Amino acid sequence: MNKKKNVKLGDIFFSMVKIGCIGFGGGNALIPVIQKVVVDEKHMIAQSEYEEDVVVASITPGALPVEIASGIGRRLFGWKGLLAGSIGMALPGVFLTVLLLSVFSSLNETLLLQVEFVTVGITAFIACLLTDYIVGTVKRAKSEKQRLLYYLMLIGVFVLTCGKNLYRILEVDVSTFFGLSAIHVFAMAFFVILFVGGKPKPFSCVVSGCVCILYILCVGKNQWIQDKTFHYPVYLAMVVLALWGIKNQFANSTKHKGGGLKETGKEFVVLALFLVFSCVLAMVGMKHASAYIGNGFLSSVMSFGGGDAYLTVAEGMFVSTGFITENAFYGELVPLVNILPGSILCKTLSGVGFCAAYSQTGNIWVGYLVAFAGFICSIVASCGVFALGGCLYKHFEGLEVFELIKCWIRPIVSGLMLTVILALVYQNRKVGIAQSMGWSPVIIMVLIYGMNLVWYYKKKWSNAAMIGFSVVTAFVLCNFIVR
Repeated sequence: MNKKKNVKLGDIFFSMVKIGCIGFGGGNALIPVIQKVVVDEKHMIAQSEYEEDVVVASITPGALPVEIASGIGRRLFGWKGLLAGSIGMALPGVFLTVLLLSVFSSLNETLLLQVEFVTVGITAFIACLLTDYIVGTVKRAKSEKQRLLYYLMLIGVFVLTCGKNLYRILEVDVSTFFGLSAIHVFAMAFFVILFVGGKPKPFSCVVSGCVCILYILCVGKNQWIQDKTFHYPVYLAMVVLALWGIKNQFANSTKHKGGGLKETGKEFVVLALFLVFSCVLAMVGMKHASAYIGNGFLSSVMSFGGGDAYLTVAEGMFVSTGFITENAFYGELVPLVNILPGSILCKTLSGVGFCAAYSQTGNIWVGYLVAFAGFICSIVASCGVFALGGCLYKHFEGLEVFELIKCWIRPIVSGLMLTVILALVYQNRKVGIAQSMGWSPVIIMVLIYGMNLVWYYKKKWSNAAMIGFSVVTAFVLCNFIVR
């Protein structure tokens, strides 16, 4: 039973703050975490509504967990909820990033090490929730045939995306055969769904299969087809075939939903005012403030592919253009955004603002001011594209394609979560290598992960209890081994 009427605006904000504090592992890792809190525990929105928000966030650029949080908020409180949810989700990571940047030179290595040890426990907890999400996906299958398809999709997505992390864990110095990113997987999935539709025919299946194989050979890390002039015809073919499939669905569908334009327009006005406000704040503190906000907004709406992809975009937008030095970006900012919770996009954009303003003025408070402006910019960009995507989704919700997306997005995301679990293992492997601990952090993570599964399924422990157990156990065991 949905209990929306009992939810207050403050509940949205503080719930997202709590989730943001444990937001390790990237956007996809937080999908089951957010679901457990807002759907299963607090019943803020229905499961179907949450899945719609996940779909829209998955097909739009920006910080995925921030977008999902904004979607939950806007369902309950309009633009106020949109801002409350997104700010609450991004705030913990941004706050810690800017705070630690301001004292980076005086940070004790021991303190950073303890943060890494605590992260070992958090990653074990996150892996447990990811596993529960994957198990839940398989259980949702309505038939044995559908369950088999879910398994095949899970395995297929994992095989296409796991190579980089798998080879790094095993310390194998070879190029990954596939190594696709999340955005590549989504691009293929949406192409097939749009082109083939709900009634696959032999011709469309063969054509889509051949196009997908060519796409993989073009964008995979091995890049078997390196000639860029061949890439563009493949991309064009995917777009044209997808549009052709949409045209056919329009012709066969009469269930189109309108509405929501007035509310979306109001949200855009509010977001535009906040963007102007962020620009004014930045102009108070640094030169070329409008360029910083403009590049920040542009980089945010270009941020397909997750946090790692955004770091590449940010490097081009801010390092190459001289806003921040390469040493500050890779020596100070990147290490922090990788070990702290929260959206890499929001943390990076705020951190760039702090470093740029502080280097220009030498005033730490000016640095904080510009970092806050960058934080607002990242929120506005993510919420804006999500609101637009949500409006389009609602307008065309009656199309068969959206029913198919809702049906198949979860097994695709679940396959990506298997890769996220592998990435969490690699994160702990890096700690072991850096601290001469060997495989100990990985073993500790696996041990805590297994115990969490027992507590979760057999003892029905709460999130707070499992987080506390994970953090304390990892902290004690890692420090014991280091000694």
